[in-house]
Amino acid sequence: MEYEYLVDLRNYKRQFDLSLEKLAPRSNDELKLKVCVRYRPELTNARSNMALVEVNLPSGYVADNNPISMTTGDSSIEHVATSFGATTVIVYYGSVGSEPNCFVVTAYKRSRVSLKLPAYVLVQEFYEPTKTAIEAYNIEHDD
Repeated sequence: MEYEYLVDLRNYKRQFDLSLEKLAPRSNDELKLKVCVRYRPELTNARSNMALVEVNLPSGYVADNNPISMTTGDSSIEHVATSFGATTVIVYYGSVGSEPNCFVVTAYKRSRVSLKLPAYVLVQEFYEPTKTAIEAYNIEHDD
């Protein structure tokens, strides 16, 4: 077994392409984040193994009861879970191919936060966590 500590994932070789887009909310208390992921295979038409996409929400936000909607792509979502008091949404794919696979996460503001820090989205292969990508995002509207 091999362990790696203090690995800066922001500068790690990316095996996935990850893009984030904030969609227009219905209110100032709602966050809609479109997440798109695709695998960057070393061989043509190769697919990843099981992959997970971890969407960490900004401070003060909690995921909706059904946090995932508007899924696209040919990789089906196997399972969706929330953790840390519904402040993180984890989406499990059986595998991810080279085509974009997108979904929208919906969350709601539950408390006001004075110091707004960036949140992040992480995608990685379940069995080979070094195959990864990470993107940070900010929320811009005022309280």
